[in-house]
Amino acid sequence: MKKITIKGSVEKLSPAAPMIVAAVAAAVLLPIRIWQLFANTDLATGFFVEKNAIVYIFYIVAVLACLAVVVLSYLSGKMPGSKPAEVKAVFSGIASLLLAFGFGYTVLPLLSDLQNEAINTGLGMFEAAKLSGNLRNMLEMVFSAVAMVAFVLYAVSCFTGKREWLKYTAVLFLAAPMWGVFRILSYFSYTISYLVSAELFCELYAALFLMLFLFSYSRFITRTGSEGNTWAVVSTGLISTLFCVLASVPRIFTSVVGLGTVEGFGIDWLYVTGAVFSLTAVLSCVFRGVQDKTPEERIPESAGEDGDIPVQPFTVE
Repeated sequence: MKKITIKGSVEKLSPAAPMIVAAVAAAVLLPIRIWQLFANTDLATGFFVEKNAIVYIFYIVAVLACLAVVVLSYLSGKMPGSKPAEVKAVFSGIASLLLAFGFGYTVLPLLSDLQNEAINTGLGMFEAAKLSGNLRNMLEMVFSAVAMVAFVLYAVSCFTGKREWLKYTAVLFLAAPMWGVFRILSYFSYTISYLVSAELFCELYAALFLMLFLFSYSRFITRTGSEGNTWAVVSTGLISTLFCVLASVPRIFTSVVGLGTVEGFGIDWLYVTGAVFSLTAVLSCVFRGVQDKTPEERIPESAGEDGDIPVQPFTVE
């Protein structure tokens, strides 16, 4: 019996399709979210003043966009290969440094809180964190610090064009999705529902899909992922970009015009830099080029039976 393969089954479906869906969703949702902060949100609590039709439209469009991006990415028969091309990528390197800055920015307030608890209790930071029930914050801080180092190393590989050695640092990149686990746990400690607070909804899904994207992309750049996993990089990267934008850009806008932000939901620069990095990584993956095999593994179609024609490095421009 012939095996039916769904993944990549639509040969003419371009990776541009999910990118267009994500762009349209952002164009629709971003103005709605900014309007909600101005006209339909209590900045003291983050609750909607009125659950009108626009509130439900916001949630429905967000969910449908996520589903469409995942399905289109999975079905696309034109997804690039599963390994990064050995080429210099300056923009990816800059975006990686920005993400490292975002993780560093996360470390500072967590470290400050833990130090204050240690001073107040007269204990070490670990003992104080256990005593106050903030061990989760300490673990988030540790994984953020390790992730910062990992993406500085990735930036170096982008600037030099040499990525083969990244496979030896794969364990460092696991810190990024582990950061996501503990950040998401912090959102579950809130006693309010995201159905009445779009700020919590946007941050929760930004953390979730940034975590999934960093896990998929880390496997991609360290060459530890399975063949054909580029669709996961593209889909989670686009959704991560969408929610990171929704969790950051409206707050920046309202802060600039003097309205301020919802109490407890200030500008998180990790989501700002996460949006930049996710989008840059997806664009680089789709348009700059990846390869299915290393240059040494490829034999040109024009080579003889013995493969006596020199093999050139393979990239997709």
